[in-house]
Amino acid sequence: MKVMKDESLDVGKLKVSVEKPSRPFIPNKTIIELWCKSGGHCQLCNEKLWQDGLTYHKINQSNIAHIVAWTPNGPRGNVDDSERLATDISNLMLVCAKHNKLFDSNEIIKEHSVERLMQLKKEHEDRIDVATSIKPENQTTPLVYMSKIGENSMNISEKEIRNALFPNFYPKTEEVINLNFEVDDTDSDFWKTEKKQLDKYFNRNIYRKLGDGTISHLSVFAFAPQPLLIYLGYLLGDKYNTEIYPLQRNPKEWKWRENSLTTQQYNVTKPTNTDKPPVLTISLSDTITEERVSECIGCEYSRWDISISKAEREFLTNKKSLYEFSRIISEVLDQIKNVHGINAELKVIPVMPIATAIEFGRRIDPKYSMPIKIYNHNEKSKLFEPVLDICSPKDRGDLN
Repeated sequence: MKVMKDESLDVGKLKVSVEKPSRPFIPNKTIIELWCKSGGHCQLCNEKLWQDGLTYHKINQSNIAHIVAWTPNGPRGNVDDSERLATDISNLMLVCAKHNKLFDSNEIIKEHSVERLMQLKKEHEDRIDVATSIKPENQTTPLVYMSKIGENSMNISEKEIRNALFPNFYPKTEEVINLNFEVDDTDSDFWKTEKKQLDKYFNRNIYRKLGDGTISHLSVFAFAPQPLLIYLGYLLGDKYNTEIYPLQRNPKEWKWRENSLTTQQYNVTKPTNTDKPPVLTISLSDTITEERVSECIGCEYSRWDISISKAEREFLTNKKSLYEFSRIISEVLDQIKNVHGINAELKVIPVMPIATAIEFGRRIDPKYSMPIKIYNHNEKSKLFEPVLDICSPKDRGDLN
């Protein structure tokens, strides 16, 4: 270890020169490696170290701190390790000026042991490694569709979008496709107007960009009445690369929770008598009783139903459960068409999460599906009411 001479001290009549150890020289290649592994961010607070956060001027704010102090008497230092680890990258952290001071304070020793700091360093470097490993083909274009549900509205921030995409995707550009038409849901023409606006935007913008390759992948974040979510999925279709993100409420985030490995099992109930007009109920977030169905249909019907063992709003946590729903709904739609005929109108009463509503719409074939009438639960009347038509014979082409 290098030493330097300190100022001389007078001890009585004798003049004694005190030698003070100097901080060991850290090789440039070690510093460069540390900068790369930290991504140029503080390994404790993630602050950028090459730019001032207030003025945005380019400035080097980095400090290299030792986990085990380079002197035995320093914070977390000891005779066995201090000199041995003095320039070892495993013992070094890149930090901002604020947190550099903490390394020399008594409080940081109490709150941050060697093991704790090593873990923080590892977590930060692992995160940087994952973030910088995202390949160019993992670019995506976020599509945000927000519409009021009664008195309830929802917003999503850029940070929430990025957190949801990470580590599988990253935004292709800073631009986010926002579908927010600000139509009052109490307006008598709400459904007609909202559907028309969606058609218009998709035809003028999204289809063109998907067709010419400007958009290669879509990440969908949506909050809207279920009939509109189904219609959004119908417009998206299954021809383009699309990822749907769920709204999780406790805590609120737009992210799949893949640590939940259980795949949801769906139950399909078929009618014993198929001579009547078909009705499909999707009872996932709540139970749809026979009484509620008969109240809104007003005539005899053949009821098909997709349900889970315990209907609840927050059941959908992982993508495997969404993929299983996609498979089930495709099979059921084909079965209903085969039994009742392609020209029979299918009435759909949905009570399900956002992601399943969009995925349901994606499974509706614009040319070969039955005409579908979607119902919505009216909070005032407490009844399901028909509000939106999809895949009419005219839309499908001349199939009659």
